[in-house]
Amino acid sequence: MLKNKKYNLILSFIIAVCLWGYVIAETNPTIEVTYENIPIEFVQEEALEKYDLAVSSIDRETVNVTVKGSRNRINKLKTEDITAFVDLSEAVKGENQLKINIKTPNYIEYESSSAVKVEVYVEDLVSREIPVQVHYSGVDEDEEEPITLSVNFDTVTARGAKSIVDSVAYASATIDSKAVGKSPKEFDVELKAVDKSGKEVQHIELLMKEVKVSAETAKVKTVAIHADIINTDGDVQGRTYTVPEQVTVKGSAEALENLEYVESQPVDLTNVFTSKRLALTLKLPDGVEVVESEKNKLIVEVMVEEKGTRTFEYSDEDVSIIGLDDELTATLSNTVIKITVTGKTSIINGLGNDDFKLLVDLSRAKVGKRNVGITVECDKEYGNMEISPKVIGVQIEKKQSDSQVNEGNNQDDKEKDNSVND
Repeated sequence: MLKNKKYNLILSFIIAVCLWGYVIAETNPTIEVTYENIPIEFVQEEALEKYDLAVSSIDRETVNVTVKGSRNRINKLKTEDITAFVDLSEAVKGENQLKINIKTPNYIEYESSSAVKVEVYVEDLVSREIPVQVHYSGVDEDEEEPITLSVNFDTVTARGAKSIVDSVAYASATIDSKAVGKSPKEFDVELKAVDKSGKEVQHIELLMKEVKVSAETAKVKTVAIHADIINTDGDVQGRTYTVPEQVTVKGSAEALENLEYVESQPVDLTNVFTSKRLALTLKLPDGVEVVESEKNKLIVEVMVEEKGTRTFEYSDEDVSIIGLDDELTATLSNTVIKITVTGKTSIINGLGNDDFKLLVDLSRAKVGKRNVGITVECDKEYGNMEISPKVIGVQIEKKQSDSQVNEGNNQDDKEKDNSVND
């Protein structure tokens, strides 16, 4: 009887464990979940810096990670609990294929990722001083706008791979315009490295993280621009340009009271051979700035019309002889002459063979063979012209008199008769 009781207790315990396992499996099963766009981080960057190297680019910024665990633990898992990192200690200058390491909490099992390696490009590490520019966000079109009174540093040092540092235009300090009042106020503003379009540049280090800016609201006024554009003609045909005629500036009432126009720094078009946009820098009085909405509109738009090339072919029969003595005759050698014209497409497309007149001047020519230069005349506008060949061979002889012509004909007849008799 006692044995049966003990047996029943053991059997009951085993059944209870099985039931408990079944309930747990059904109510909290093991599941797999994929977390997308986990950012890839770098570790051991100091190993590169030791050799004056830095990362310039990677072929992917994020990776998708699949993990496995019980449902209740997966439900508590956050994206930031998963880390994807690349160890740079083995990287060298140039292209590198490096492993993407995945780290998860101990209670979560890593299954797979959308990529196992990343292409990392390493360049020389350089530093460069870049200007600090203060911008204001949320500015309304109104009669007042924030103005910068002072910044504790005009430049900061940007540090990173050479190609990235070269792409940085300035360090941007952005202040919410609604935080600026009528009285001067000081702000601690975070700096971001940006390119010329204002887009933040990644993988760059600014050795100063923030600056102190003093600002207050100011009046605005629209004034004329006197742009100084030099060397506008040059050797470029079809080049035109446009500049803004006016600009809205901000400053104190006293600074703007007598301000009617602003001048620009010289913009030299000497070496501008293709269409492009050039920055227009204004000479602003102290305490006066361009309003936020127009800072990116100060542009000299240079348009250079596309050039084209056409070639026209002529024979010696198309060449006119001028200045030849009446007692002489001239015969031009059998020659193919090519005229190649380069200029504005809209002009040269309207040219034809009849628009060019080919001449040779034999006013001082004497009997014999010689080469003479070919002259080309054209009444229409064109750019540059090349002629090939530049000279043509000519045979110059004396004209025969009527008696000499008759004698020549008689001689020919005699020769024909003799040949028949023979």
